[in-house]
Amino acid sequence: MSELAVDNITGSSATGASPITLSGNTATLGTSVDTTGWEVDYLVLAGGGSGGHGGGGAGGYRLGSTTLSGEKSGGDTDPEKPITVFRGMTYEVQVGLGSPSWNTSMGTASGSLEPQQWRYSRTVAPTYQGMFPSPIGDSRFGPIHSIEGGSGTNEDYNHPGWHGGSGGGSGGSTTNTSEGLPGQGSKGASSTATSGGNKGGGGGAGGDADNSTKGNGGIGLESSITGTAVKRAGGGGGGRASGYGHGYGGNGDWGGGRSDPPTGSGGYYPALNKGGGGSGGYTNSGSAGGDGIVIISYLNTYPDLKIIHSTHVCNGQAAGTTTAPSPTTNRTGYKCYEFTAGRGGISW
Repeated sequence: MSELAVDNITGSSATGASPITLSGNTATLGTSVDTTGWEVDYLVLAGGGSGGHGGGGAGGYRLGSTTLSGEKSGGDTDPEKPITVFRGMTYEVQVGLGSPSWNTSMGTASGSLEPQQWRYSRTVAPTYQGMFPSPIGDSRFGPIHSIEGGSGTNEDYNHPGWHGGSGGGSGGSTTNTSEGLPGQGSKGASSTATSGGNKGGGGGAGGDADNSTKGNGGIGLESSITGTAVKRAGGGGGGRASGYGHGYGGNGDWGGGRSDPPTGSGGYYPALNKGGGGSGGYTNSGSAGGDGIVIISYLNTYPDLKIIHSTHVCNGQAAGTTTAPSPTTNRTGYKCYEFTAGRGGISW
């Protein structure tokens, strides 16, 4: 016997009718078909770029909302419009991974690396291969696509950091800066010297990296989309090739890596799921970028999320199930879901 699956059907609240009535071989649809969508606010933050000598740029930051007063999207721009979703349809959610530190993903540290290798290469990161289709540093929610941060460069090449959601910082002697994408991030900074000296910080979602001698990463942005104000997407602090770096990551608490370790040479890693740029390092060691996050929020008069992908980590629920967890309700009048890992479809 064949079966016909019909989704997006509701009964009439006035009559209490069943969505589908069977009589012999005849199926009759209920008196009400739900074709009305609803608006969903989103924060889609990509993974941050890795640090070289210069700091890594923050991941692309896209905020969509008409109700989060005073908040900004990447590059200090006005928020985008929310997207409209419909019951029974599937929407892609991917959480971008931070760029792995170049010295661990590319093998032996060497000053002879070609310049293009300082941008995160998905073909030379064996610990990440096979997990998700590329580009694994980008984050997505439906049609919204945020780009991973640009990596910082080393001091052996006379060029800026790499472009990305926010630009990476320069490790070489150049006055050129790396661009962030409009609506996603900001510029990385130039360096003060080819050999030694302070290196450029990575751009943050909220502002350009510090172009002075301090090497600070650019500031991030703050959002209360979950009901709690959280700062994210700071650029990584620039390193110092002849001594330990001292640039702060996005002014300290925006999620970017800080490059002033008391010992060792790798700097501090960015904060968890804040899409911050990796710190610039001493000699040849910068840190990896921070993983991104995808957050969705909508009025609590609409239904709970029904299905997630088995790779998703959502609202603290570990990967391995396709049943969506309960929403959080810290944002008054809203339901909220935070995706901190995974890639796949979700539906209501």
